Amino acid sequence: IRDAMTEALAGYAGQVRMDRELRVHIVSPTLPPINLVDLPGTIEHPTELRESTHALVDQYMSEHSTDSMFLVTHRADSSLNSSGVMQHIIDHNAADRSIGVLTFCDKLDEGGEDCTLLRGWVHNTPDTPD
Repeated sequence: IRDAMTEALAGYAGQVRMDRELRVHIVSPTLPPINLVDLPGTIEHPTELRESTHALVDQYMSEHSTDSMFLVTHRADSSLNSSGVMQHIIDHNAADRSIGVLTFCDKLDEGGEDCTLLRGWVHNTPDTPD
């Protein structure tokens, strides 16, 4: 996979590519079939890239509207309300078919409320939210 990605991106250092996609097919006789779509992040500026990345997320969500799970990454140190991809998840009624992965958890304020909530979820302590 790494070699295929390196070859596909050769000559495009530092540029945003939205005209290529990588599909990995894994088949197992012991697992049910499922499509896992790793949604790309959205870019907010410049306007041209904003429109292109949002259109790409909409395209993926429309093409896989009923038969897929969606994977979304989000920085733990920023608001979910600021996530363009999360808005698409809501707009497409796909929250129950989405998996969120928090990244940069080490950037949270050690004594802050977000860090405390995250510890509760991870460790399954009694202060875990409903």
